[in-house]
Amino acid sequence: MAATIGWLYLITNAARVFAYAPQIVAVWRCHDGALAISLFTWSMWTISHVAALLYGALLMHDMYFVLISTVNVLGCALITGLTAWRRMEFARPPCSSAEPGQAAPTDGTPQPAFPIDQRQSRMAE
Repeated sequence: MAATIGWLYLITNAARVFAYAPQIVAVWRCHDGALAISLFTWSMWTISHVAALLYGALLMHDMYFVLISTVNVLGCALITGLTAWRRMEFARPPCSSAEPGQAAPTDGTPQPAFPIDQRQSRMAE
């Protein structure tokens, strides 16, 4: 029974490597700063896999467990980091060649989710 559970753990976690790919592609293609991706959730999963990696390496001394945990850390960290990068990228105002007072050209560049209200920008002048 223990061997069956061990193989089940190995197979399901090896398959998880492929499950990260659609999430990575979704974040990469996202044009709204990946707002649908929970940074908190992916950060917690990354931290939990780091804890599992340390547990496997320092307490269990199980190379397969460590290998699986390492792959999971890398997958979760990649999604977390990519999501954070997309959010920061989206938060920056796009570069514009428009003169002050003119509208920026429409080139498909994503705009911030919460643009500055015209009244606020006039008050700042």
